[in-house]
Amino acid sequence: EAQITLFDGTGVGLQDLAVAGAAVRRAEEFGLAIAVEV
Repeated sequence: EAQITLFDGTGVGLQDLAVAGAAVRRAEEFGLAIAVEV
């Protein structure tokens, strides 16, 4: 809880999507993600 993660999302769009997908999967594994319908 004392650590802060900073994500620099600049760069190639496909790479950004891949990293975002990995972050979501990890958040789901740890029960930190929620689904929101838009």
